[in-house]
Amino acid sequence: MYGQALPVEDYEFAQGEYSGVRAYARTKRMQVVLAEQWATELSPHGIAVASMHPGWSGTPGLNEALPGFVTVMGPILRTTESSADTIVWLGATPQEWPSGLFWQDRRPRPTHYGPLNKESEDDRRRFWEFVRSATGVPER
Repeated sequence: MYGQALPVEDYEFAQGEYSGVRAYARTKRMQVVLAEQWATELSPHGIAVASMHPGWSGTPGLNEALPGFVTVMGPILRTTESSADTIVWLGATPQEWPSGLFWQDRRPRPTHYGPLNKESEDDRRRFWEFVRSATGVPER
């Protein structure tokens, strides 16, 4: 996610040479921005929204997508249970955390490192319009 900008010209990766790793990172970027937008939209209704990173977990998907990474990082990859900890905690304690943040290990994490790949308000607006159009969410 940190290495990818919000893909305002191609949300569905219809252009260019496809890369599963890049598609995952772009999708994670979109998920984080979307969680922030939904938090704004739903907070008046008492609904909390979060995005999270489970940490690097030893899964078949990771093994297939990044076998070299798994070989090097294998000893420190998380178990399924430890990867699920933060999402379970978020679901069990929705009144204890502020809505719209990106979480890992039960703590808010930055969504960008400095200005790198930071989206503009116009980029965010265009993405929100795309999501509304693609899903049928009406204007409020």
